[in-house]
Amino acid sequence: LRGGLGFGFTGTTLNTTELAKPAAETEEGLAKAEAFKDVFTTMELYFPVGKTTFIETPANQQFLQEAKKYLAANRDKKLSLTGHTDSEGNDANNLKLSKSRAAAVKAQFQRLGIPASQLSTDGQGETHPKADNATEAGRRANRRVSIVVQ
Repeated sequence: LRGGLGFGFTGTTLNTTELAKPAAETEEGLAKAEAFKDVFTTMELYFPVGKTTFIETPANQQFLQEAKKYLAANRDKKLSLTGHTDSEGNDANNLKLSKSRAAAVKAQFQRLGIPASQLSTDGQGETHPKADNATEAGRRANRRVSIVVQ
């Protein structure tokens, strides 16, 4: 188009915050951005560097309470807890850390009354990133445990 394109709206407000949401600048921001939809939608729990304690938010606590109710009513179902890490450090340590994260989440869920028989854990280390490990934002997104109803 020559000269560009101009248009306007009368009586309408454009909410630009919905157009582009910047990547979270901290692990806490990333965790807070994770929304609870239902127990059938994967919930990601995020972790600080090298830690096995996830960042608790109202959304992941709601997921936990709803999952607990669902599992109590459906004894044949399980929660799959899969730990992940960023690519910093060596592969063996990352695999161990990812397994430790999943085990720590399992232990916390058990303390809240979910039977061990309805919790399965796995660690993937750095092998299944959800974001690019070349950036700090990507590494933050990869330090997680993914929870899925099976």
